[in-house]
Amino acid sequence: VLSYWGPMWLAQFCMGFNAGADGKIPNPTFGDWDFCAAPVSFFWGGTWITASKYDNQKATTADIMRYFTIDSTSMAKMAADGQFVNNVPVMTTVANDTTFSVNILGGANPIGLMLQEAMKIDVSTVTGNDQAINGLWTSIVTSYTQGDIKTVADAKAQFITDCADVLA
Repeated sequence: VLSYWGPMWLAQFCMGFNAGADGKIPNPTFGDWDFCAAPVSFFWGGTWITASKYDNQKATTADIMRYFTIDSTSMAKMAADGQFVNNVPVMTTVANDTTFSVNILGGANPIGLMLQEAMKIDVSTVTGNDQAINGLWTSIVTSYTQGDIKTVADAKAQFITDCADVLA
């Protein structure tokens, strides 16, 4: 068994499962993959949209932002295109749609499971330091795997020290 853990776009854009413009499928394992819940619920990333304080068309900008973030009609279009949007009723509709399928998953509809897992996410521990801490973790793990840090205990101690510096 081979597995990759990541969001749906990982398969589409990073693993080469998206069909080319000519309709040919570039990956011979297209459709042979499946989908399951991760061992623990998590989230990573998101899409950011912002406007400049110098924007001279604030009303139009606000309309655009609402279209991409809270408009149910546009979110339904994005969901139909395979995006997981931040609208529970829209995603529930897609999850229950027996005609919705994802080709890279052999025609399965993973949205029900994705929605179920998304509802378990606990954002109460999210902080503005998370990205910095994730970067520290990656750095420490890399140093350990390359032999620069000799023991797990040393890696843990270094991580705690580095986190304390970030949080100070």
